[in-house]
Amino acid sequence: MPIAASARSSAVSSVSGRRLRVLSAAAAMGLGLVACGGGSQVSKFTPNKIVSFGDELSYLGEQTVQGQLIKGQKYGVNYVDTSYAYYTGTTFESDAAVITARAAETYGGATTYSVDVDGLRFIKSTASNADATHLRQTRTLWGCAVEGRLWMQILASGYGLGYGTGCPGDGNGAVTYATVGAKTADVIAQLNAHKGELTSSTMATVLAGQNDIIEQLAIYRATPGELANIKARLKSRGEQLGQAVNGVLSTGARVLIVTPPDLGKAPGAGSNGTILTEMTQAFIDGFTGINGVLNNGNKIGLVKAFDLVQTIYASPSSYALNVLERACDMTGTARFKADGLTATTSLLDCTYSVTEPVNSTLVPGASLYTHLWASDWVLAPGGQARIGSLAYSRATANPF
Repeated sequence: MPIAASARSSAVSSVSGRRLRVLSAAAAMGLGLVACGGGSQVSKFTPNKIVSFGDELSYLGEQTVQGQLIKGQKYGVNYVDTSYAYYTGTTFESDAAVITARAAETYGGATTYSVDVDGLRFIKSTASNADATHLRQTRTLWGCAVEGRLWMQILASGYGLGYGTGCPGDGNGAVTYATVGAKTADVIAQLNAHKGELTSSTMATVLAGQNDIIEQLAIYRATPGELANIKARLKSRGEQLGQAVNGVLSTGARVLIVTPPDLGKAPGAGSNGTILTEMTQAFIDGFTGINGVLNNGNKIGLVKAFDLVQTIYASPSSYALNVLERACDMTGTARFKADGLTATTSLLDCTYSVTEPVNSTLVPGASLYTHLWASDWVLAPGGQARIGSLAYSRATANPF
């Protein structure tokens, strides 16, 4: 059954964005950045479009559940608002006494699935065991533009833009072509495929490299003697990505590049933390080095997420973050897709809510902004928010 637009709007707008504004100010004060080039800002660049490239850290996507396409899902922690609604036939029940009576019934009858008009709310309608005309709807709204935003959503919102194509609850003017699992070659392909969309009033963002590093970690664990070759390989891939970034500068677009976070500090690093830090640094050395991106602060801005993660790890209490544990319950025994039936370990289905019924699949003690990492390698909203704040600070301070 369709959900009124006003109800969707109310559900989204009911959550305050004050927390992220505070994070933005804190991050901006807490860690300065050096631009790729020197000089002072000669004129303030304000993009009218943002185009993002990269891997799951910049991915706003969708998935099909029970034949219904749900939009606005992220790899990390998804903020959701789940509620019940009751019907007699096609009549929505608003009378408190009737709702109380309906809520007391048990529901195990015929079930149907649907989504609302924008695909953000997944609706499961189940008939009562007592009377098949009595229906209970479980409505799960993905608040992809409200809380738990990705770093580039925070950046875009600072310019009054949003990723409405990937998250219909967001504003418009920004688009992401990032894909889950993307490595350097994939991101280069993204840049080449969409170069024609970039203009002198566009800001492009690039965050990639972690999947190359994770791939090479597997090689190192099998053959530790290959470390020197692995680091050389990662440096070369960083250089290739930097050169691909240089290749879009002829469009006139400004590019904000973000280094991968220090994976040596991620929960998946285990006993290989020091080696992973070296491997991450090797990729960055290639990406930002002499054979990588041009040292041109007028065209390229640099966001040092690697350094930020190291700073947070060194003083987690200053950021009120758990830096050691994963926020998402990755066992799959307590987590299901939106239908409540299909077991899953995908981060697209890692959710947090404080609504009734509770729809939270985090580990005990975790909430939306308590952890740096969502899983072995993927940042949680606490990490995403701080990188987003830092990115906006870098973009507005850079001499574009």
